[in-house]
Amino acid sequence: MNVAGGLKNTVIQQNTVVSNSLNYDCVVFDKKNACVSVSSRNTSSSADSNLNDTSGVIVGAIRPHPKLRVGLYVDQNSQSNPQGNAITISNNKPLVGFFAVWNQNADDSGIQIKLSAANGQKDTRITRPIIGTSEAGSGSTQLTSQGIQITAKYGFVVKKKGLIRPYLGMRFTENNVGKYTEASSSSVTAPLSYAGIYTNATTALAGVEFSYKFNPKFTLFASANLESDTNVTNGVISATGVSGLTPINLNSNPAKTRRSAIAGAYYDVAENQRIGLLGIYRQEPSQSESSTTAVATYHIGM
Repeated sequence: MNVAGGLKNTVIQQNTVVSNSLNYDCVVFDKKNACVSVSSRNTSSSADSNLNDTSGVIVGAIRPHPKLRVGLYVDQNSQSNPQGNAITISNNKPLVGFFAVWNQNADDSGIQIKLSAANGQKDTRITRPIIGTSEAGSGSTQLTSQGIQITAKYGFVVKKKGLIRPYLGMRFTENNVGKYTEASSSSVTAPLSYAGIYTNATTALAGVEFSYKFNPKFTLFASANLESDTNVTNGVISATGVSGLTPINLNSNPAKTRRSAIAGAYYDVAENQRIGLLGIYRQEPSQSESSTTAVATYHIGM
């Protein structure tokens, strides 16, 4: 069923965007103990070469204490390509989030605890394609996604220029596609009604981060990560209005344990300015599917 496949891929990608956003941060501060960053982000999926998400991101943070920073972010789509001809996502509402970070030491050594949360909502138009003698019904609903994550890291300084930080964490994400009924017309005489679709996952996180400062201005970093779902609801798409329809599991072959990797670099243009490039690879909850994300960032401390 094209609608089920399109919804599955759309929900997985939106879940990926939310999960990645829980790692947003702003770390360059100056005399006013404030930081602002702007970024350009693109996320693409192996499930469909046409399925990608391009956004602009603004992050703001303050540092009320030398060991604590808190911040907000807004991730606004500039382009979100449709999933085939079945699913169209609007760009009128941004993803918004919050984070708080406590660091034991200014150089990121020792303990770091981070809590983050995000919520996003997308107006979604779903079109049922004509198959055989079926009608091309369509309707509109909303896809709401949210997540919360906590991580604990411990940094070890290696030969003054390197830093290794193993970490553990937990993440909870959920996605809700609202119920809807297709619009009736002269060409759609038997509009279908769809029940709401709910997915969620509680996920254990583990990994290790590496960074190396080649000189006072230039740093490379990378991480290797593993995540495993401890509890998951994959969602079911169920329609009524025509006899013989059966519910369809949105993800009948889930990948419970998955790998991801991050690599990037940043350059300190000035004492209070930094530019960075970041790439993220993630295995997705559906078998044999993955996503890639590229982010270009500019930080300024105030």
